[in-house]
Amino acid sequence: MSQTGKSIILIGMMGAGKSVVGSCLQRRTKLTLLDTDEIVASKFGMSINEIFSKYGEQAFRETETQALHEITPAKQMIIVTGGGIILREENIAFLKRLGAVIWLDANEETLFKRDPRIGRCCEASIQERRSRECYRRGCRFMPKLHVFASIRRC
Repeated sequence: MSQTGKSIILIGMMGAGKSVVGSCLQRRTKLTLLDTDEIVASKFGMSINEIFSKYGEQAFRETETQALHEITPAKQMIIVTGGGIILREENIAFLKRLGAVIWLDANEETLFKRDPRIGRCCEASIQERRSRECYRRGCRFMPKLHVFASIRRC
């Protein structure tokens, strides 16, 4: 693959497999792999969960948008995004300019099983119920957002 041109951008809900697919694509193409969550975590010097706990979602989303706009459009790469990056219209427009946007999808049960937060709390049953409801809401909402993707894969 040429090192100039359009990038491959992976979007989808948390647990859809963006990081795994991104790593596989990187190995096959030898393109640079960028993960927007990793960029944000490095800017704060803490994990995503810690950022949300200490600074809130708005601070995270603002930094996520800033990190996205720091990506050079002229260089072809693989970009793995956080699940909520497409919640901002400006991010959607920028992602489209960067290259081919690919929506990775999975059913609610698969997404829930892949969620690394499940069971980390001593009140696992309460945590699980909250998380399941979050996924139900997300599973109903997110498919409306995939329509701008160049490709949709389950």
